[in-house]
Amino acid sequence: MDGTTRSQHFTLEEAQLLQPLLSERFESVECKQLKIGRKYHVTDDYQHYSVPYKLTGTILKVRLAAVKITVFDGEAVACGHPRKHGRKGQYSTMAGHLGPASK
Repeated sequence: MDGTTRSQHFTLEEAQLLQPLLSERFESVECKQLKIGRKYHVTDDYQHYSVPYKLTGTILKVRLAAVKITVFDGEAVACGHPRKHGRKGQYSTMAGHLGPASK
């Protein structure tokens, strides 16, 4: 031992290496593998979010944050929606996701 306390060691050698904390709050997210239903929507927590109709029937990674959901096709972002809260069974459908028969 060199005769210094842990507090002294921190102050002398480690404190200057610290960086400031981020200004934004940490946002917790949840990632799931979800199957795209026949109506080209992914469902989580009784809320439905559209995806491009060509992805119907596939299993995609969905990132669920407090205010936004993001759907990934592999590493690429397939789409994103504001997250629905409150009444169960709400739909968030983008016109660009509709199949030719739906237009």
